[in-house]
Amino acid sequence: MSAEAPSAQAADLASYVCSHVLDRSRPVLLVIREYDGDWIAACGGDDHEQSSESWFVVGWGHVLEWNPAVGDIETLERGEEAERSAVTAPWVVSRLSWCNL
Repeated sequence: MSAEAPSAQAADLASYVCSHVLDRSRPVLLVIREYDGDWIAACGGDDHEQSSESWFVVGWGHVLEWNPAVGDIETLERGEEAERSAVTAPWVVSRLSWCNL
């Protein structure tokens, strides 16, 4: 499957997650669909280092398993992000600020 919208059938689609999502100490509050099609699921916190030690590659199926509400925003277009303030809050979709396409 390509980097188009992932789904439950795309469990092996690679995605990037922060260490907090990986260890499940925090929920996914930010999902980014980069222009190149890569998917990022993060806790939305600002306490990450931008190093390979803070980010991991996992199958998209794990992200959906750990945070089922992420499935609600799988239709993000390239260059968009979805963010929510809490697990009970609605997703807010916007264009990436660094993506001027």
